[in-house]
Amino acid sequence: MQILTKRKLIFDVLIRPHGAVMMGAFFLIFFAALVGMAQPFIIRDLVDVALPQGDFSYTSKLAMGLVAVAACVNAVNVLQASLFNKVGQSIASNLRAQLFNSFMHYPLEYFANSNAGALQSKIISDVSAFQSFFTLSSASIASYVALTISNVIALGMLDVRLLLISVVIVPLAAYVNITIGEKKKNLAKQKFENLEELGGCINQFLSESGISVIKTFGRDQYAEKAFERRSNELSSVELKGALAGRWQLSLINFLFACSPALTYWFAGAIEVEVSGQISIGTIVAATGLQYALFGPFIGFLKMIIELKSSSSILERIVSSINSNYVNSNVRQRSAHTIDRSGLGFITCKNVSFSYADRKGFIIHESSIEIKLGSKVAIVGKSGSGKSTLAHILCGLYSPTAGDVFIDGKNIRDLNDSNRSELVGIVSQDCYLFSVSILENFKIACPGVSRENIVESCKDARVHDFISSLPEGYETVVGDRGASLSGGQRQRIALARMFLKRPNIIILDESTSALDSVLEQEIFELLRVKMEDSTIIFVTHRLSSIKNADEILLMSDGKIVSQASHLKLLGESKLYQKLLKSQSSI
Repeated sequence: MQILTKRKLIFDVLIRPHGAVMMGAFFLIFFAALVGMAQPFIIRDLVDVALPQGDFSYTSKLAMGLVAVAACVNAVNVLQASLFNKVGQSIASNLRAQLFNSFMHYPLEYFANSNAGALQSKIISDVSAFQSFFTLSSASIASYVALTISNVIALGMLDVRLLLISVVIVPLAAYVNITIGEKKKNLAKQKFENLEELGGCINQFLSESGISVIKTFGRDQYAEKAFERRSNELSSVELKGALAGRWQLSLINFLFACSPALTYWFAGAIEVEVSGQISIGTIVAATGLQYALFGPFIGFLKMIIELKSSSSILERIVSSINSNYVNSNVRQRSAHTIDRSGLGFITCKNVSFSYADRKGFIIHESSIEIKLGSKVAIVGKSGSGKSTLAHILCGLYSPTAGDVFIDGKNIRDLNDSNRSELVGIVSQDCYLFSVSILENFKIACPGVSRENIVESCKDARVHDFISSLPEGYETVVGDRGASLSGGQRQRIALARMFLKRPNIIILDESTSALDSVLEQEIFELLRVKMEDSTIIFVTHRLSSIKNADEILLMSDGKIVSQASHLKLLGESKLYQKLLKSQSSI
C-alpha cells in the first residue's frame, strides 16, 4: 500500500483538487490588501492638505474615498471567506472518506481491541478540528501576509525611518513564537488523545450493553467518576493549551504598543515641521499603519503557533491512514471473477495468532485439513481459541505466522469480494444494521429478489415471525438489531447466510440462542440444502455435533485431536470430560 506522507496529503489530496478556487481566494485577499494601501495616503492628505486649507470639496472626496476603500475591502473579504469555507468543507469530506476507507481495511483484530468512541473521535473530531483550522488559517494567514506586506510597503513609502522603528521588535517576536509553538503542538497532541479516551468512555458507558451492566450492578457512581476523571484531564490539558505562552505574547504586544510612542519621540527629536522632514499627516498616517501592521503580524504569529498545534492533528490523521495494520495486512489485490465450483478444501499450515498489543499466542502452530463438502465441528473449553480459529479460517483475522489455503490458494491473496463469495461466518453476536429487515438482506446481497429473501427466511424458520410484525420486512430493527431477541437475530443472520450461499460456512455459536429442537432442524436443513458446501460448526453444545464428519478438539490454543465423535469418545479424556459436563448427548 502506498505510504501517504503529510506533504502528499496536503498537496495531492487536499490542495491540488481545489487549486483554482484557492488561487482565486488568495488573489482576492491580496487585491483587498492592495486596495487597503490607499487608506493611509488618504489620511495623510486629509491632515496635511484638505483640513488645514479648509477645502470642503477635497475633504468630501477624500472621505468618500475612505468609505469606498472600506466597502471594497469588506465585500472582497466576504467573497474570499465563502471560497475558503467551500474548500474547507470539501477537504473535510475527503479526509473523512480517506479515514473511513482506511479503517474499513483494518483487520478485525484491531476492532476487537479498540473502542468505537476512539474511531469516531478520529473520523469526526480530528477532521472537524483540522477543517476548522484550515478554513480559518488559510484565509487568515494569507490575509495577514498580504496586510503585513502592503502595510510595510506603505509605511516605507511614507518614511523609511519610521518603518525601521516599527520592525525593530520583529526578530524577538519570531523567536518567542517558535518556542511557544513547540509547546502548543505537544499539548494539542495530548488533547486529542484525551478526547479519544473521553469518547471511548461515553461510548462504553452509554451504550445499551454498558448502561445495562451499570444499572444491573448499581455502579452509576463508578461510571460518573470515571467520566468526570477523563473530563477533568481533558479540561486540564485544554487550559494549559489556552494559557501556553500568554506572558511571552503579552510582552510582544506591549513592545509593539510602544512603537507609536517611539514614533512620536523620534518625530519630536528631529523637530517636526520646523525642519520640514516629517509632516503631521505623515506621523498620523504612520502610527495608524503601525497599528494596522502589528495587528496582522501578531495574528500571523499566533496562527503559526496554531499551525504547530494543527500539525499534530494532521499527524494523527496520516498515522491512521498509514497504519501498520493497513500496510501489513492489506495487499493491492484487484477483484476478479473466480470459478466457485468445487472450492471448499481448507488447509492450515503452522498457523499461530496473537493480538498486537498482547503477549503470548492465542493459536499455537496449528495445522489442519478440512475436506471439500465435509461437516466439521470445532469444540473445546471456553477460551481454548475456537472463535479465533474460526475468524482465521474465514480470513477476518490474519495469522501472525503460518498460512491458510483454500484449494491451494492463500486466503491472503483473495480480495474481500472474492473471499466473501467463498467463505461466510455467522457469529453468536449477530449484527444487524439499523435499517429495515429487507435492507439488511440487500446490504449483504445486492440485487437479490424479495422472493429469494422470503425463501431464505422460511428455511431459517423466521419468516412467520417477520410476517407477524406490523411492517413485516420493512420493520426497522434498531441499532445492532436491538428491537429483536437474540434468537430472532440469529435466525435472520442464518437466513442472510443461506441467501449468500458461500462455499464454506462457519457457524460460530450462531444457534446458541435457539432451543435444541429448532437448532437440530436448522442443522438438518443445512445438510440437505447445502450438502456441497463445507460447513464448520463452533459450539459448546456437543449434542448438536455428534453427526459431524470430523471434530476438531482444541485446548489452550492448540488442536489436540481431529477425529470423529465416536473415535474421540473412545480415545480422548478431554472430550469425555467435556461430554460429562453437559447433561446429555
